[in-house]
Amino acid sequence: KHHPSGQPERCPFEVVPELRSMPWLWSCRQRLQRRTGWLALLMVAMLVESMLSGISFTHPRVVPGARLHSDLVNRLKPPRSGRSWQAPGVAMSAAADMASPAWQQRMELLGEINDSASPEDILLVLSRHDLQDQEVFGFIHASAALHRLATHRGEFTPELGESPVLTRLAEATVTMLQTGHAHVQPLSIAIWALAALREVAPTLRQQLMPALVDAALKDREWVAQGHFGRILWTMATLRREEPELLQLVPVLMKTAPGMIKGMTAHNVANIIWSVASLKEEAPELLELLPGLAGRASELKGKMTPQNAGNILWAAETLRLEAPELQDLVPAMAEIAPAGARGGIGGGWEM
Repeated sequence: KHHPSGQPERCPFEVVPELRSMPWLWSCRQRLQRRTGWLALLMVAMLVESMLSGISFTHPRVVPGARLHSDLVNRLKPPRSGRSWQAPGVAMSAAADMASPAWQQRMELLGEINDSASPEDILLVLSRHDLQDQEVFGFIHASAALHRLATHRGEFTPELGESPVLTRLAEATVTMLQTGHAHVQPLSIAIWALAALREVAPTLRQQLMPALVDAALKDREWVAQGHFGRILWTMATLRREEPELLQLVPVLMKTAPGMIKGMTAHNVANIIWSVASLKEEAPELLELLPGLAGRASELKGKMTPQNAGNILWAAETLRLEAPELQDLVPAMAEIAPAGARGGIGGGWEM
């Protein structure tokens, strides 16, 4: 979560394909597929571990490989709604699922999406698959596709923005949201992506955002935890188009104080910009500024010109409401060029 260099955290979708570059892991998996005896031994070991610990398979522990394995399984399998604890037998089912052809197809599809280097490549990958087949195409894939499209939003053309493949993607994603097959972190990433795509793919946002907002509000506690900055930036960006997102503000207010200390320079600058943008719609967020200003002061040596420009704009916008931001102005003015001192908003880079 926290990178000592102050760089933005990496999206999990960018990490998963790297599994293919780990020969020891991939070869182990292939050997397990070929040797049923080893697979049976692995399942028995997992069953015994689950029975002894009494801990859900969805709660990774500090065991070599356990966190990676649990994260992959839970992201690629549909969630079991309303169950916070899973019986030991679920571990065996999950291990068997990893060795199944469908699991490999899901992993390969996720790799294809993340390897795509342009909007055209992403849409081509999606066009070759049945997006309604939830055995292969899950919410993790939909969020990954949206994230990649948002990353390449500068390469969009009007024709791509109205592609029928985007309509198919929206329909499949809405179906998954309505059936409860959505995970929390991909949900917040999908919301962020639609905010980033608002100008180049407006129809996609209109088709999909209401269902995403509804899912976020149903699970607001989990959406807010760990995704504070991303959600807040999306609120500020879509405060007029999607005012329903403002219903998450009370939850953000509860979770934010404990997160400020570990925030990076990029995150702090974007959040300060977001709070300033929402001063009329959510004035209670102004209470976070003393802590945010203190963290920004600690990280001023790691601020980029864009970060500093966001803070300078916020300081000007909140010159009466947040005097603590004025103390940052001299240091930020040395970093930001004169042309970068408007309300640029930076974007929430993943």
